[in-house]
Amino acid sequence: MDKNFPIHLLEDTPIERIRYFNNYSVAHPFFIVAFNEILKRITNPSTKQIFLVYGPSGVGKSELVKRIYERILKINREIMISDQSIIPIARCEAIAPDNGKYDWKEHYIRALMALNEPLIEHKIDIDKKITNKERQPNRALRRSLENALVYRKTQALLIDEAQHMTFNGSAKTATDQMNLIKSLVSNSNTPHVMFGTYEILDFRDSLGQLARRGLDIHFRRYDVRKKVEQEMFIKTLWNIQKQIPLLTEPNLVEHWKYFYQVSVGCIGILKDLVSTTLEYNLHETPDITTLTLKHFKEYALTTNQTYKLAKEAIEGEANVLNNKRKEDDVSMLLGMPGYANERDNEESNEHESKGISKKKSKPGVRLPKRDAVGDI
Repeated sequence: MDKNFPIHLLEDTPIERIRYFNNYSVAHPFFIVAFNEILKRITNPSTKQIFLVYGPSGVGKSELVKRIYERILKINREIMISDQSIIPIARCEAIAPDNGKYDWKEHYIRALMALNEPLIEHKIDIDKKITNKERQPNRALRRSLENALVYRKTQALLIDEAQHMTFNGSAKTATDQMNLIKSLVSNSNTPHVMFGTYEILDFRDSLGQLARRGLDIHFRRYDVRKKVEQEMFIKTLWNIQKQIPLLTEPNLVEHWKYFYQVSVGCIGILKDLVSTTLEYNLHETPDITTLTLKHFKEYALTTNQTYKLAKEAIEGEANVLNNKRKEDDVSMLLGMPGYANERDNEESNEHESKGISKKKSKPGVRLPKRDAVGDI
């Protein structure tokens, strides 16, 4: 039998089969690109220390956080055994605020918990130069986090759902928030990798200094209008169906248009749909041999839900493109109108004199090639 999952799973309990599929991570092309870029930045530190990883809801950002975390731990396993005080990577989630304002105390506590810091609720500010009136309620926790990141030799702090940190209601507050993060990064010398939806772009644009210290990674969905990406999506769908631990392999690829529509091209949503459908059907009918399209339709998102997700994704993608300034915009701002065009002409003439043909391609469009798809 042509199965990609261990055959013995067919003899196992439904719980074991469900656990196997839930733990399976399909490493599709866009996932691999984002994974490798983040890993490279963490393991080869530079002046860029604030990374914004953004994309639509359900694209797989939380899975990316998990896999980066696991890989860094694996890379540093021997070091951690020899020195148990070292925590090379930490991750936490930015919790949505209850009152419209981000709770930094909760943020510090969750980050300290991720670093296994003891006695978190008993931290005090011991700086004798600060009077009681000048003391800030979160100062002790903040200093504890900075120190913990230093002494634990943490290579990076991963923050999931980072768009929640932008919920503050004013541009000034957003700038203050980003200044605070910049200060945390600077004082601890620990990169912060912030994963969020497109809402995080407004956060980034609130502070010009972030351009010097930061790096953007766009983890996007598959666009069916592009033939190469359509093929990537179908290939990923095929890999997923090969991992479903049932006697007869469900034919998802035959209905790829349906699965694209209900997932909006986001692999995270697609994987959740397959996981949920498998789980409920195995619990209800443990000896079920396969799944049909009818099974998946029962647990798919509603049309209203997918429409909202698609609209948010398309608007977010448009925002990314609209926020990309042209070189001529910079030249104009600096009082050098036309410089960008002059330089382009000079480069073009230089290439022509050397007999070099300059191929043009659309920005952000990858050249067609065979991509590796599978588990990381």
